[in-house]
Amino acid sequence: MVFWLKIIATFVWIFLASFLITPVIFLFFNRLEFLSRLVKVWAWGARVIAGVRVNREGDPLPEGKPYLLFANHQSGFDIIVFSTVTPNKATVVAKRELKKIPVIGWFFTRGGAVLIDRSDRAQAINDLSDAAARVARDGLGVAFAPEGTRNPTAERLLPFKKGGFYLAVKGQFPIYPVVCSRIRSVVSFEERRLGPGQVTLRRLPPIETKGLTADDIPALMERVHRIMQSAFEDLNR
Repeated sequence: MVFWLKIIATFVWIFLASFLITPVIFLFFNRLEFLSRLVKVWAWGARVIAGVRVNREGDPLPEGKPYLLFANHQSGFDIIVFSTVTPNKATVVAKRELKKIPVIGWFFTRGGAVLIDRSDRAQAINDLSDAAARVARDGLGVAFAPEGTRNPTAERLLPFKKGGFYLAVKGQFPIYPVVCSRIRSVVSFEERRLGPGQVTLRRLPPIETKGLTADDIPALMERVHRIMQSAFEDLNR
């Protein structure tokens, strides 16, 4: 019963916040900050309702420069947690199908999310190439889940997909890995658990991609996976 009351309260909060806060963001902030600031408002309320606290380690992420934030992906609650460390001028990479969802699709489009057609490889590459130019032009931080899908395991990260690495190398953007500790003990929709509890986010040193080419992507993927896996294991000891 408590779980479902928290779920209902969270959706009510997101609905009210969207329609009450959106005009304020429109009036006082530019388009590039719209999605990030709105998500921060959504996430703050969701964390309060769930009773989830976030312990943050490492240096703050930069503001106003192009880079990719690579995060492990464990559940639908991830965005609620990772919003505590993302800068205001940031967006996300998401599947293009989200654009078709009423209201949510509008927020993603209005907020400048990088929407990728994952069913068409050629189109996905074109989308990422266009995104690289926009990220460089606007100085955006872009959040990306290199695993490509939610990871149901609690021990190891899934193999990484190439898309985010292609974007990083194409634009010569640094990669900032951020790793979240095991979230399942605090939030699990399958087990009807939504807090209270604490998770830890560890912001790792940036990994430069300057001078790298497409031929270097496999080695880069292996390196980033190794670094993030090591941090994940350390956080969960």
